[in-house]
Amino acid sequence: MKRTKRIAFTLIELIASIAIIAIMLAMLLPAVQRTRASARTMACLSNARQIAMASQMFHDSFRKLPTEPLMLDSDAGWSYDILHYLEQDELRKGFDPSLTVDADQNIQLASRFRPQALTCPENLDVPVTMLSASGSPFEVKASHYLFNGFVLGQRLSAIPETDMTMLARDASLTSSAWHSSPFTSVWSDDPTPSHPGGTVVVFVSGRVAVVQESSEVVIAIDR
Repeated sequence: MKRTKRIAFTLIELIASIAIIAIMLAMLLPAVQRTRASARTMACLSNARQIAMASQMFHDSFRKLPTEPLMLDSDAGWSYDILHYLEQDELRKGFDPSLTVDADQNIQLASRFRPQALTCPENLDVPVTMLSASGSPFEVKASHYLFNGFVLGQRLSAIPETDMTMLARDASLTSSAWHSSPFTSVWSDDPTPSHPGGTVVVFVSGRVAVVQESSEVVIAIDR
């Protein structure tokens, strides 16, 4: 009888311990998820700074900001313009801008080289499969940052409020094109942020911020 009671008490203690551990894990999991999300946001802010610095160095060399639009099947895009300033010379030298992006040579390079600064950490697990001109499939990591079409090709001196004019931001999965210049109103496409805390934005001046958006106003939280 005593042995049976001891076994019963042991089982109760074991169940209580498991229950306590489960409760603690349930309490810790949201905190861990928030920490990871914050780390991804900080990584995206770092990428945005690199894009800003590369754009400004391109400006120093050519007296204008990068001029091409987003990466399209027929156009290498602004990301090609700044590769040299992101220390991606091997990719830039191997890429042939006289060919389309989906040419075998170019798409093979895109599948091999994945510049970290051009890929939003929130979208790392999203595969992008592109068909080459010959019909061969290649998995690539597309650029997950969007440039402001209003400032492309301009000189910095022509932009009156460089600290208030968006240069680029991280893209949500359904974003295609956008603009908001200067920083006075919501942007014109899908407003869904990639990050839980908002959208990462880099201004022409190089300042980066996390932006929270409502239907009528955008609020920059500097980091």
